[in-house]
Amino acid sequence: MLPLLAADAAYAAVLVCEASIAGEGRQAANETEARRAALENWQAKAGPRFTWRLATNKGIVCAAAAGGGFVCKATGHPCAIQQKPPDAPLKRLMPATPGSGI
Repeated sequence: MLPLLAADAAYAAVLVCEASIAGEGRQAANETEARRAALENWQAKAGPRFTWRLATNKGIVCAAAAGGGFVCKATGHPCAIQQKPPDAPLKRLMPATPGSGI
């Protein structure tokens, strides 16, 4: 039989997302470079708190440019992992000093 754990208020990391951000179209000689430039532009607009890896509803659209090369644009909801703090102070994790009681 497994011991049951007390159902104290839990806290954990949660994914927090913002409104969708559309980067500006970026042109480059090849599609790989255009994608990289589009992601850099999106990241600059989203800010350092967010990463493309955690973004939701994300996508990169690329098309051949009229003058040659490719143009790509990145769009997505920037998200970050945020720690949800406990509602009450944490319980003491270390035992009390000897002789002071619990």
